[in-house]
Amino acid sequence: LVKRAIGDTGVVAKYAIEAIPRMGEAGKELVPAALARLGDADAGSPVRYAVVGLVGMLDPKEAAKHAAALGKLAADEEPQVRQRVGVVLERLGPAAAPAAEALAKAVEAETDDSV
Repeated sequence: LVKRAIGDTGVVAKYAIEAIPRMGEAGKELVPAALARLGDADAGSPVRYAVVGLVGMLDPKEAAKHAAALGKLAADEEPQVRQRVGVVLERLGPAAAPAAEALAKAVEAETDDSV
């Protein structure tokens, strides 16, 4: 059921993706399906928010593989997504280097003081 829910475009997918880390060993097989949503143009903002959070919970070496995709989301239309991207990239530190160029552009264009 969780695997099917990950494919939704709204809050159902968000809740499913957020449940994965709490599922322990059983959730590990669902991580690739959730991470596939990172570049999904049809994913709604709740889905993007949840996937960014999931990346932040991964082992730093694994999370670094998704840094470039996170960099693209630094210019997301939703401030909450942009803010969460910043938190995750900060947590990654030097491993977030693949996001640097996109992040620099996003920071220059940022208009929301909370982000």
